Amino acid sequence: MNKLCRVVMLPTKEASSLGYHFDTNPEGSIDYAPDFGFELFDNTSNRHHKPQYLYMIFDEEIKEGDWYLNGKYLYQADRHFEKANNDKKIIATTDELHTNVSKCFTGQNELVSQISKSFVKDYAKANGIDEVLVEFEEYMSEGWVPTYNNPDNHNLDKAAELEYRLKFRYEKL
Repeated sequence: MNKLCRVVMLPTKEASSLGYHFDTNPEGSIDYAPDFGFELFDNTSNRHHKPQYLYMIFDEEIKEGDWYLNGKYLYQADRHFEKANNDKKIIATTDELHTNVSKCFTGQNELVSQISKSFVKDYAKANGIDEVLVEFEEYMSEGWVPTYNNPDNHNLDKAAELEYRLKFRYEKL
């Protein structure tokens, strides 16, 4: 199943492979660190690029333990969460803190998928991609068996924690 997702870029204080460069172009440019000879952009080794994270978001039910954006602020839903109009569920990110198993509020293990390096590179090359179609794999509710095989799965041992897994075949719209 394919779903239309928005891609949001937000600044970070952490090092990132994506940076926003504003010195030479008044509108700014989005750059990929390895294209400039850096592994990552950070605030010390390359001051011309402000490190950025990407978040793929869409309007889906947000459950306890899910990560979501409200405008430019990142939150994890707790048991008291009530969705606001601008709350969007995060399905994938380049923010490594949130792609690891987290036990922030609930003690539950919640995993957000990692955005692929190839997408990050394409994002920089296009100077931003606002929307993408993302292919989801759904799982049967009993036994958490995949509905079909995915040889590119990197998190098979964690698949039981998810209701879906992203395949990251995307189309720029």
